[in-house]
Amino acid sequence: IKLKSFEKAERILKAALEGLSARSDLPGLIEESKYCELLGLLAQKRGQLADALDFLKRAGEGMDKVVKRASVENSDKIETYKKHFARLSMNIAEHYCDARDFTKAMECYRDALAQDPDNVSASLALANLHISIGELEECQNICSLLLQKNPQNEDAIVVLANVLFQRNEHTEAIHHFQQLLKKRPDNFTALSTLIDLLRRLVRARRVPDSWTQLNGPLLRYLYLQVSTIVRDYTPGLAATPISH
Repeated sequence: IKLKSFEKAERILKAALEGLSARSDLPGLIEESKYCELLGLLAQKRGQLADALDFLKRAGEGMDKVVKRASVENSDKIETYKKHFARLSMNIAEHYCDARDFTKAMECYRDALAQDPDNVSASLALANLHISIGELEECQNICSLLLQKNPQNEDAIVVLANVLFQRNEHTEAIHHFQQLLKKRPDNFTALSTLIDLLRRLVRARRVPDSWTQLNGPLLRYLYLQVSTIVRDYTPGLAATPISH
């Protein structure tokens, strides 16, 4: 695969897969799942996305068997298998997201969390899917759980603030952004998200009356944030004034 001899790699992997068809022991199940996963990667590199998804699903089914067999045999590698199963489920979910099949993508992310409950990436991906289809309460619940475990989870703070904005809880949302940016002024995701949300709010003429006094300080705050980033991360532009 690394040499880009895709056809030869495909023949080798399929031949190896056929040789495992009669095996049901744990090592055989592991190898079967591994070969299917490699075939999925190969199909993906060749742009054969439907085939890639089919092989990855077969790999996932194989890892499901691996986890169940390892559990029966009390294998000391059961947690390793579960984490690999979770990563595989997330990979499958990304394919469903690309196909805009969000229902199946959510199922895969939930499968990942069933195997690896502390997988923050899977939780955030699931939260972002909920917010993308307007399920704000579900998204907020996931973010709240993540922040209970780790109050410093910056990605969860950004997503939660985004949810609050969409629920018209603008002042609280901005508070979350400001608290985060005071600690991490170089968090470009938080800063750009805040600016984009404010832009959309102003464009929609939905600025609350209570912001009349906040507007000036807020604009100055954003100006200082952008100025700091320009000064610290683009020294050549440090002397260039930023237009209001």
